[in-house]
Formats: sequence, C-alpha cells, structure tokens
Amino acid sequence: MCKSMLRAFQNSGKRVDLRLVSVFVLINLIVAVNAFIHNPEMGYDAEGHLDYITTLPAKLPTFAESTEFFSPPLPYFFPSLVYQSCHRVYADQNIIDYRNFDCRKLAGKFAQGLNVLLSLGTTYLFLLIADRLRSGRANSRLMVLVLFGLLTVYYMTFAQVRGEPYVAFFCLLAVFLLMDSIQKDGLTWKNAILPGVTLGLLILSRQWGFLVYPAILVWLGLIWLNDRQLGLRLGKFVGMSLAVSLLVGGWFYLYLYSNFGSFTAFNQPRLGFSFSNKPLSFYRSTGLGDFQLFKDPLRPRFDNQFLPSFYSDLWGDYWGFFVYVRDNSYLGVVGMGNREEIAPYLGRVNLAGVIPSLIFLGGGLAGIARLTYVRRRRGKLEYSGLFDNLLVLIILFSLAGFLYFVITVPNAVQGDTVKATYMVHMLVLLPLLGAEFMGRIKARFPRVHNLIAISLVLVFIHNLPAMISRYF
Repeated sequence: MCKSMLRAFQNSGKRVDLRLVSVFVLINLIVAVNAFIHNPEMGYDAEGHLDYITTLPAKLPTFAESTEFFSPPLPYFFPSLVYQSCHRVYADQNIIDYRNFDCRKLAGKFAQGLNVLLSLGTTYLFLLIADRLRSGRANSRLMVLVLFGLLTVYYMTFAQVRGEPYVAFFCLLAVFLLMDSIQKDGLTWKNAILPGVTLGLLILSRQWGFLVYPAILVWLGLIWLNDRQLGLRLGKFVGMSLAVSLLVGGWFYLYLYSNFGSFTAFNQPRLGFSFSNKPLSFYRSTGLGDFQLFKDPLRPRFDNQFLPSFYSDLWGDYWGFFVYVRDNSYLGVVGMGNREEIAPYLGRVNLAGVIPSLIFLGGGLAGIARLTYVRRRRGKLEYSGLFDNLLVLIILFSLAGFLYFVITVPNAVQGDTVKATYMVHMLVLLPLLGAEFMGRIKARFPRVHNLIAISLVLVFIHNLPAMISRYF
C-alpha cells in the first residue's frame, strides 16, 4: 500500500524524488498556515456559509436562515456536528457574538482544518494524474507541481469556509478514477460505482460540479468516433457511473425544485441569457489602459469587467478577503485598511503572473488544437492523448458554464460574481496542460525552458506574501 502511494513521488529509478516531496509539502504547509491564521468569518459570503453550518444537520436552511440555502450540504455537514456539539456544552453563551470566541467560529476553524486534508488529497491526486499522463517523468511532474503551487487563488480558496475545495478534490478524484479504469481495463459495472459515488459527492459539494458532466459525455463521444468498441464499453461504464451519481447527489436538486421552483435556485434574480445583460466593457476591458492591471488591481477599479477582475482575483486578491484588508471590512473595524501598501505589491504580483499565465494559455490552446486528434500506438488509442482531451473539455465546459452564470446574474454595478475561487476546480487543471507545453519548449529550446523554469521560481518567491492571509 505504502509503495503504491509513493509512486507519485518516485522518479524513473523508483526512488523518491525529494524535489517533488519538498514542493508538495510546501504547498500544503501554506494551506495549513492559512487554515490556522485566517479568520473563518472572512470570505466570500462568509456569513451565509457559517449560517448554513449552524442550521444543519437537523434541516436544510431556508433563504431566511442562510443566503447560501441553494448550496449543497456536504461541505457544511461535518462542521455542523462540531457546532451542535459545542452549542450543547456552551448553550448559555452568545453564539452570534462575532467579536469573541464562539461555537460558530470553532465550527469554521474545523471546516478550515478539513480543507487542509482536502488539499493534501487534491495535490496527491494531482501528482497521480500527472504521472498517468507522463508516466515515469519526474521532471514533468515537478514542473506540474511548481505551476500548481503558483496559483494564489488555490490558497485563498482553501482558507475559506465554502464548497469549492470539495469540488476541486472530487473533480480530480473523478478524473483519476476514469483514467485508472481505462488503463487497467476495468470498465465493469462494479468498478463504475466508485466513480459514480465520487461524481455524486461532487454535485453535493457545489453546483459547479455539474459542469464536469457534459465534458465527460463529449469526451465519450470523441472516443466513440475513434474507437467504437472502446466507446461502447466506456459508454456503459459512464452511464452506470452517472446513474449512481444522480442517486447519490440528485436528491438535493429535487429538494431545490420542490421548495424553490428551480433546480438552479439562487439568492439573486436571474435573467435569460443575453450578451446585452452586461455592458460592452464587461467583455472588452483588459485593465491594460494606463497599466492599471499592474498598478492598482483592487476593487472597485475593474467593476463589471470580466478579464481584469478575474485575472486579479486569480493571482492576487481583487475583492479583499485575503491579503487586501479593506477599511470597512475587518469585522466592522474602520481604519485598518492596507490599500495604499498592498495595491502596488499586488500590481507586481499580477505582472509576475503573466509568465505562468502565458504557459497556461499556451498549454490550453495546444490542448484545444489536439482535441479532435487522438493519437494511436500499435493500432490502439494512446491514453495520454485521451486524458489530455478530458482535461481540456472540463476546462472549456467549466469556463462556458461560468460565463453563462455571470452573464445571467444582473450585477450591473460591480459584477461581483466574477470570482476566480468559483472556478478553482478548472484552474488546477491548467498546470497539467502547461507542463506539457513546457515539455515541448524543452524539446526544441532547452535553454529557453531552463530560463523560464528559473523565472517561475522567482515568481513564486515574489508572490509568496500574496499566498498567506492577513485576516487574522
């Protein structure tokens, strides 16, 4: 068991690669530090998420009880048990006093502790998938892990009490189980149960999990076009898995429909899809005018502008819940803001983020270009190409679904649904494609590759302060 677990960290000589172990530990150490120091009452819609915890496990919350009533319950269930246990012991204390230690905050800290475990699982699965894509190539896995570790949004997301860490974990687990079943020729109905349960838990984590479903179905179609026999076998396997997933997680969406009249209930009114829902600046603004993207990438600079606000939230803290401390945000205390200090630094973080962003873009475009081309070896489909296609499709459908969401929610003033955290399950796939792109650069221009690799290390060192919370 231990030997098989170590495979993700081994090089071609079957020895543990200490570089991989070191980066793995560093990433999760940063997550653990944030879980320890970050105030659980700070985060996107944090009050609603904590309200959800205090309502479970006796009942699912109504809109009056939590603005996150539409969110699936899995991320809140275990913290709610901690809250209820604490509340029974300290029932005479004011549990809604945000200024003092209370059961609500204890449950939030427990949720953050669970995020550390999810991060360990996420990064481990990430390495396993990287190994399946490029078997035995420790250097490739190291590049994948370095690119992964640069994602500021990963640390920011896993510091908060919310469902996206679960989505990232179960998305990677579903991908790995699909890969493993194909490679080991285990496309049986019994083996389809575990991927099905995983997909069910995925949609019980956050609605974003459903965006993985069409990606899997289109991927299945591409395989069927290239190999009818494999496509039919995989189709039965995927069909069984999806059926199991709906049994595991579909009940919650039936509950939403029964109680709120929609499978996709939300806490804000929705419009029909139309590009005219948003102003032209939402689509065309880049933040490069006067280089504000690299000078002052903080709200409200890019209100209702998709690209600059998403980019600034990916590499920095555009909305001010992690390292940018807003004057009126810190639990009601005024005058504690750090905008003047942090804005120039986060501008430089955005500038440094251009390097990995270009790598992700190159890897993504190369993946899209190869989407309809499936390589063969000795008459059989090459698995690495199949799995690259699955990653690309998850990214494309997730991005399309996210854009549909932000366009149909009429936040015309701020565009405050444009948060990179919502798409963390998509963003953690980009390093897998980026590392493949770097491998192509290395094959043709090894010196350029080495120069870029060194620059990535420097980017991490420079951006490290942006990865550690200042909301204590």
